[in-house]
Amino acid sequence: MVWYLDLGWKHLETPDWSKFLGRPMLTHLYFDYNELTSEFPDFILHCPSLTNLYLSYNYFTGIIPELVFTNLTKLEYLSLSGNSFQGLLSSNNTKLLKLKYLLLGNNQFVGSIPEEIGLLSDLQSIQLDNNSFQEKIPSSIGQLRKLQILFLDMNSLTGPLPLSLSNLSKINYLHISDNFLSGEISTYFVTNWTDLQYLELQNNSFTGKIPPEIGVLKKLLYLYLSAIQLFGPIPPTIWNLINLESLNHFDNYLNGTIPPQIGNLKLLTAFDLSKNQLNGEIPAQVVRLTQLSYLSLESNEFTSEIPLTICNLSSLVVLNLYNNSLVNKIPQCLGNISNKLFVLYLRMNRFCGTVPAIFTKCNCRCKISPNQLQSRENNTTHSTNNQNKQEQCLLKN
Repeated sequence: MVWYLDLGWKHLETPDWSKFLGRPMLTHLYFDYNELTSEFPDFILHCPSLTNLYLSYNYFTGIIPELVFTNLTKLEYLSLSGNSFQGLLSSNNTKLLKLKYLLLGNNQFVGSIPEEIGLLSDLQSIQLDNNSFQEKIPSSIGQLRKLQILFLDMNSLTGPLPLSLSNLSKINYLHISDNFLSGEISTYFVTNWTDLQYLELQNNSFTGKIPPEIGVLKKLLYLYLSAIQLFGPIPPTIWNLINLESLNHFDNYLNGTIPPQIGNLKLLTAFDLSKNQLNGEIPAQVVRLTQLSYLSLESNEFTSEIPLTICNLSSLVVLNLYNNSLVNKIPQCLGNISNKLFVLYLRMNRFCGTVPAIFTKCNCRCKISPNQLQSRENNTTHSTNNQNKQEQCLLKN
């Protein structure tokens, strides 16, 4: 008797499914990462012993038959991601009481997420991202005390986050970006999410301030709160998240300053606060961010000089300070990192003095005009309305 069949990653095209009939003892079936193009294979519906079913990343189409939910009641892993399945998600999913992983991302499902999903008490991972689900996030998801992964991003979900989500004390990955969710980000969520490592809420219609309680999420690695209409200052507690690797809050209405405590985040590789209303100085303590490769503070109201300590960020690939009110000279010491820089945007500031010589040798995409800079060769000012040949050489697109 065959109980384990692994045909994943074989570049298979659609076979004669009838040859797979008569496998009642099959428990593990893997057809993932092939080039299969049929509708849901009928023979699977007659494999009542299945615990692991992986059909992900093929070209399957059509609806998921109801018999999947009524006949395959021993399923623990159901992976159908990366296909073209469509239709509604059946409320009969409640019969899959042993299900631990429900992976249906990157398909064409529509309608609402069934409230009954909260009855699958063993669920550890729900991945419904990149579909066309609508309406509200079911409050019943908050009953899933074992849930560690929740991907609902890239749908058309609406309404506020259910307060019941605060019960997800084991959650590690929470991705609900790119929807139409609204309301404030309640402090009640944050205090119980102490195992959270990835929080992605960007591109929604939330409002209000960043909850200072986010500072208790000591395991947080990625914090994405971009483009969700947040306002007010960044809570000081954010700068205590010493395990952060990526912090992105761009395109909001955040104000205030970046404090010296930014230097606490020594593991940061990406830091993006572009398109806000931040002001004051770029703190010299950025020098402590030795792993930083992406720094973007575009379109804010910073008024200081570029701190010389930026020149010591040897891992920096992107430096974007476009459209601020930065003043005085562009540091010559940027030549220390010019061989690694891929993007350098300094346009729309108030720099003066001469164009640093290093820009004539820089291989990066470099934009520095308009500013009030002078050519080192002819001592001619680069005004906002005049671009000479040397400047055009610097504008590599």
